[in-house]
Order: sequence, then C-alpha cells, then structure tokens
Amino acid sequence: MTLPSDPGAALDSSTNGGDLEVGGRWLEDSRRWFEGALERFLAHTDLGPPALAEAVKYALLGGGKRVRPAIVRLLGGAGADPAALEAAAVA
Repeated sequence: MTLPSDPGAALDSSTNGGDLEVGGRWLEDSRRWFEGALERFLAHTDLGPPALAEAVKYALLGGGKRVRPAIVRLLGGAGADPAALEAAAVA
C-alpha cells in the first residue's frame, strides 16, 4: 500500500495484511487534514460571545474525535471534490 500524496486522497485499500505503519501514517495525515479543515471552517463561523467561542473551540480542537473525518476521507475516495470532503468532515 502506498500513502496518497494528496491529503484529500483516499487510502489505497489494496494492502497486503497488517501494514500498520502505513495505516498509522495515513491516520495521522487524516488528522492533520481534518484539523486544518476545521480551523478554516471555524475562522468563518460566528461562534457567539467570546467565552462561548472559546469553549466551542476547546471542545472541537481538542485531541481525539478524528475517526469519523478519517472515514469520510476514506470513503470519499481520490476522485471526490476536496471542498465536499471537508464540508462532510466538519459537519
């Protein structure tokens, strides 16, 4: 299996059993991709009063909660529109 060079690309599912290192790197790539998408989304979103905005950002930007966006990226495939993938991931 090879890692896609495009951050929006899907993981090649034709792996020969157990290539955890490649899968782990892909998940880390997906995490960075999603966090960038989430930060871009939040930059253009009114989150309310400063105290509420801070709490929302803390909840959203904290660690974890990155499996669903990785699944969106995986299922979206390499041919998916990058903007549509980002929208689905941050939804």
